[in-house]
Amino acid sequence: MGFSTAPDVDHEAPGPVAPSERIAVLDILRGFALFGVLVVNLPDLAWETGVSATRSGLLHQSIQWVVDFAFGHRFLGLFSILFGVGFVIQKERAARRGKPFLPVYLRRMAVLLVFGLLHALIYPGDILVRYALVGLLLPLAYRGSVRTVTVAAAALVILSAVGPVVGDLTGHLVSEPVVRVLDDANRSEFCSQTRERIMAEGIGGRRELYERGRLSQVAPVNLCRLPAEARWWIRTGRLEGILAYFLIGMVLARVGFFAGVQERKRLLKGVLLGGAVLGFALLALEMLTPDVETAMWDLVKRSLLSVGRLATCLAYGSGVILAFMTPTGVRILSPLGSVGRMALTAYLGQSLIATTLFYGYGLGWGRTLSSAGVIAVGFGIYAVLIPFCVVWLRYFRFGPLEWIWRSITYGRVQPLRGGAGR
Repeated sequence: MGFSTAPDVDHEAPGPVAPSERIAVLDILRGFALFGVLVVNLPDLAWETGVSATRSGLLHQSIQWVVDFAFGHRFLGLFSILFGVGFVIQKERAARRGKPFLPVYLRRMAVLLVFGLLHALIYPGDILVRYALVGLLLPLAYRGSVRTVTVAAAALVILSAVGPVVGDLTGHLVSEPVVRVLDDANRSEFCSQTRERIMAEGIGGRRELYERGRLSQVAPVNLCRLPAEARWWIRTGRLEGILAYFLIGMVLARVGFFAGVQERKRLLKGVLLGGAVLGFALLALEMLTPDVETAMWDLVKRSLLSVGRLATCLAYGSGVILAFMTPTGVRILSPLGSVGRMALTAYLGQSLIATTLFYGYGLGWGRTLSSAGVIAVGFGIYAVLIPFCVVWLRYFRFGPLEWIWRSITYGRVQPLRGGAGR
């Protein structure tokens, strides 16, 4: 792929969205969602190390309950909805200019996949690989009518809940060939030798690896965890869930929801109130429902969880939009827009900072911090990210990783300097 430099973006050729063309509320929502993703991911990162020893404590259980009840899957769901919205914006923008979209989009997903694989070297819970792979289905989905896509999204929400249970009953007939390939990858010669080498170097388990292992030891083990992670995505309906939220975002964008959001205050208030009441009621019911080892009971609990998470996700998004319609909300939330514009840099930056703080090849805080301390670190990381993104965009048009992503995607080096402050 060739590159060429230019003093400015050629607006007759495919290129990234200029700052003046962006919809501010989408960046606000994206920045808001990233904070919730950090809160959910951070305990997973820390509990690979010493914090896992505190899991039996009352404080830990209380914090985990709050994270699950108020954060789990809601913010990732909102982030996924925005991914679907972004797809439609890019597609329609290319159509207005009469420019080809699919080749550019496929390159975009390929670069995202590479970023995800690199990210997985330090954090196997990466979401970018899943986004890049599931995102390949969006051009096909776009061909359907709004009604068809809406029905498909609803069906996928249900399938993400009941699919794993039905799959257990049917023996996973559809996914079994893929699972076998992933199992073979997990048993590959490279992964077998990696595990043997780590054990020979005196590291006996995963927790010990993250507590005192070098990055050169952690990275190959994380790479070998990817097939098992992918197997888990398939078995638990995570991929169907991501696609469902992508399609919800696609529908919202195609009906022009965000372009005329000021006119939808009444609808937003209804979604905020109704989604919060319905969603948290279903989530509370799921938590209070006793565990019974039957497939039917599992279906009920998973359905309550899936619908409850979707309802509260939509309520959160509506609440942020309504807040952004007020002068006070604009002042408070505007800095999140800078984080949203630098979402890729912020997402990968969060993991880089967290792993450096918690893992043994960094500061090793995972051995000493309590569960409350882990969440406090999350707030601290985000408190650093917000001013960093605000200041960066005063001088530059894109975040550093966004610039690389766009330059490769569009086949030429994009102009970087020239932010809001220039």
